[in-house]
Amino acid sequence: MKYLTRVNSAARSTFLSVTLIATFAFSLSSWANEKTIISNVNIIDLRTGDIHQHKDVIIDQDRIAKIRSHANPNRKKDQNKNKNSTVINAKGKYLIPGLMDMHIHYYAEDNMALNLANGVTLIRSMWGDEDVRKKIANLKETPESGPTLYSTSELIDGDPPIWKPSIVAADAKQAREVVIAQKDLGFDSLKVYSRLSPQAFTAISKTAKEHQMTIVGHIPVEVGTESAVKQGMDDIHHITDILVYLQSDDSPFGKMSRTQLAAEYDKDRRKFSIELAKFVDKNKIERYAAFLKENGVWSTVTLLVNKNINLTPRARQALFEDERLKYVNQEVRDFWDPKNDFRLKNTSAEQFEALSDNFPIWLEVTRALDKAGAKILLGTDTPNPFIYPGFSVHEELALMVEAGLSPLSALQTATINPAEFLKRDDLGEVKVGAIADLVLLDNNPLTDIRNTRRIAGVINKGKWFSPAQLTQMLEEVEQNNRAQ
Repeated sequence: MKYLTRVNSAARSTFLSVTLIATFAFSLSSWANEKTIISNVNIIDLRTGDIHQHKDVIIDQDRIAKIRSHANPNRKKDQNKNKNSTVINAKGKYLIPGLMDMHIHYYAEDNMALNLANGVTLIRSMWGDEDVRKKIANLKETPESGPTLYSTSELIDGDPPIWKPSIVAADAKQAREVVIAQKDLGFDSLKVYSRLSPQAFTAISKTAKEHQMTIVGHIPVEVGTESAVKQGMDDIHHITDILVYLQSDDSPFGKMSRTQLAAEYDKDRRKFSIELAKFVDKNKIERYAAFLKENGVWSTVTLLVNKNINLTPRARQALFEDERLKYVNQEVRDFWDPKNDFRLKNTSAEQFEALSDNFPIWLEVTRALDKAGAKILLGTDTPNPFIYPGFSVHEELALMVEAGLSPLSALQTATINPAEFLKRDDLGEVKVGAIADLVLLDNNPLTDIRNTRRIAGVINKGKWFSPAQLTQMLEEVEQNNRAQ
């Protein structure tokens, strides 16, 4: 299904319990019996920041089979034994695990090529609609051909939902039925949204625990951060509800009940955010971060979408000159015009200015989360305005560093942390036994996070993609969009 159809009728997404992979236009040859040797590379340990220099990484099918010193006297003997191996001369280059994007909306086949060309080897879609479920079912046979695709349940919201195709859980009984139905579809993670009632959310939480399902997404306005977390919220997206949480003691909103706040939210969400920001007490940011840390709650902060959704008209117009637009189909480009987006079409220039001025709050909260040791996940929320599959992962990393994270901590949000959240000890690291999802870089990203864009090759499930092949993927996406 094309993205605009999904977005205008309700922007769908997914998070299925089954891991699977998607395909793209680029053709692949059989790889099952191939071995690949990355020779004389510098391996970056993303747990410690240590760099292990002059190493050979031997890949057998889709796994890292061995890591040895390049000076090992048995090196040439091993290479002679495996004459059919692909040997990649990586002298002076740096090896990191494949990057992961934990909040995307799958909308076109081109998504896979764009992600892989940017070193993204795993994506999590945030709406498990029928189209995505079919895609997952159709793509089990080609694990090496694109990023691993995880997905949440269908979007679950109150009545009426913000996005019309959402699954509605208007009360506790309906909420329980919805959770069981999503479990029966194969999902192990539930995507919750902003208009759920306290009764529905409580039923979702209780039923999710019974069925060992995680709860991710938005903090419902009428529920609030503290209540949602205490009931088992696992992963908060977009740092939702932060403006309410940070209300000063003298704020008129701080005296309102959650029911009253939800009513204000429903009247005019943009105006509501602007007014809330006037009464933010930044001294409460550290308390928020400590609360999430104490309760083991993850945050998929999505800084770039929080920035781009509120761009001023002038800043937005400048982005329509971005050369990466050639990788996005016309339907999505049209949607990026605020007049075609139901969330933005009634927002005035003055409101965009005010909302844009609030973005530093999200940076400060992200910095506090990192400082407190709360777990952060990288997510882009592509294809929201000017969020590009794959490319925007690097922009998100840069924003993390701008917020105050070290390059090492930023990289952990896209590697080690997602692997931990997904309970996959075979992902997110360069180690023996791990899935061979790897990115070869020309320069060290620990000295400059922008070096994640200097890609010298990608290995996906053991399959090597050279710079020329990655360029060809991008060219095919451009040609596909031009032909539409």
